[in-house]
Amino acid sequence: MDRVPVAFIEEVLLMIDYVSHWVKAGEAKKLSSNWGEMAKRKSSKKEVRLNVYLTNDKEAVFSVTHYYRNVPLVDLDKVIVDNMCVKDGEEAEAEEQYHPLTEANFQLLRRHLSRGNPCTIELECKERQRHPLLQQLCLAPTRLSRIRLFHEMPIPVEALTRSVKRGTLRWFGSDSSLKITPEVHSALLKFVASNQMDHMSFEVQEDSPVSYETLLAGVVYAFLSGQKTEGFHFFVDSDTSEIVAPLREVGMQNNVEFVAARRCYINVFRKERQRRV
Repeated sequence: MDRVPVAFIEEVLLMIDYVSHWVKAGEAKKLSSNWGEMAKRKSSKKEVRLNVYLTNDKEAVFSVTHYYRNVPLVDLDKVIVDNMCVKDGEEAEAEEQYHPLTEANFQLLRRHLSRGNPCTIELECKERQRHPLLQQLCLAPTRLSRIRLFHEMPIPVEALTRSVKRGTLRWFGSDSSLKITPEVHSALLKFVASNQMDHMSFEVQEDSPVSYETLLAGVVYAFLSGQKTEGFHFFVDSDTSEIVAPLREVGMQNNVEFVAARRCYINVFRKERQRRV
């Protein structure tokens, strides 16, 4: 153990953090004594949620909670922020303890989010989607593992591109339809081709700069080029059989399952038993 590089140890522990979301708590006990002790110390920190509320066109407030209980800022070193949710100010909960998102507080949060722990970003803002702080918040976590959008809104392109390039992103989805720009299209295809992808789902808007058919054709090619045609489900528009034909032929032999979905919808996700870290 004394000869193991510190960077390698830190990376393994980050993997343990990520896989803990998908396996039973008792699985960590199967690690060797040294790794097990390190994992135990690592998991002793509580995972908390950072709630950011955009109160007007320039300002914001935030709270840190653990199962709806407020966490004091002085205790940030004792916790891990594994989820950041950004909403309009009108969604603020009365029982939460709020702090102004001043420059000093933003730097405090950024230092905490730059430690390299896996973090999910959920964007639920509907009225203030062009808020100047939104882009900065999306770029704060250095290990962004999940991006989820809840309304029709611009995709945080820089955060998406950076997390794909770093190989940290594993989940991307939207509950509403999206406009896919060429830049987003390129990033998503790299994401699909990577070994890190576990899930990608959204509906493409009719007036999207990149059409649903163009996106799907690229996804098929990227998936095949990534040489990972096993253990995935594909939910795609039922009228796109010709586009997915090359992948369907491979799927017949390699456990890729197709399900007919609504128009302009795509959902590609790894089967649970095949999930990787």
